[in-house]
Amino acid sequence: MTVCGFSASGDGCYAWADSETYINSRVLSGHERKLGVSPGRIVGIGVGYWSVLDLFCRSVAGLGDESYAVAVVRLPSALRRAAEIKRAEMRGIDLAYEAANAFAIVGPDGEGRIRGAVFAEDLDFAPVERDAWSSPHVARAPGNAAEVLEVAKMQLGFVQIKAPGATGGKLTIARIGRERVATTVVPLLLGDERASRTVPAASGPRLAVAEADRLRRSWGM
Repeated sequence: MTVCGFSASGDGCYAWADSETYINSRVLSGHERKLGVSPGRIVGIGVGYWSVLDLFCRSVAGLGDESYAVAVVRLPSALRRAAEIKRAEMRGIDLAYEAANAFAIVGPDGEGRIRGAVFAEDLDFAPVERDAWSSPHVARAPGNAAEVLEVAKMQLGFVQIKAPGATGGKLTIARIGRERVATTVVPLLLGDERASRTVPAASGPRLAVAEADRLRRSWGM
């Protein structure tokens, strides 16, 4: 389970991912960075087995200055190899392998256009171009960082159905700009929200203003 997604609408292109880790529905104490960034401004995120996700994020970071066009060709084979290794590992300890991995990238192509693609295991990791994607799915494409935080909280609500103790840990938000990728890391839930372990029901303009102010402080804006 992972709270993650990307959107290329509004005032910029954003990608995000939480840091919490799980075994089945049990929340683990450790936290991991689930978002990879390449020098060429490609950002990768995903959901699935940690070993496969970790390799994917490292593969994205290892793209160097290569563009989106190269990434969509190179990454599927790396994902297939990682999934096969995990499948063999699970088979070796007599556990069922769940083919539920899904990954995504977003970033500039060779002409400077921002493009996104999703690599789902049920399609053998073949790239499918998308303008936005999220897991768990929320039918909303955030157009700014404050809206990303709102959407992430909505996603966390779905995660908490399976894992009631989930808080999402730290949320990494990446904004893909013309020359660089700017990232910030904020708690997905604030202190009082974490104490209740529930996502607040508040929404609308008041929440948007509060989240925007919270992100502005984090980014030093």
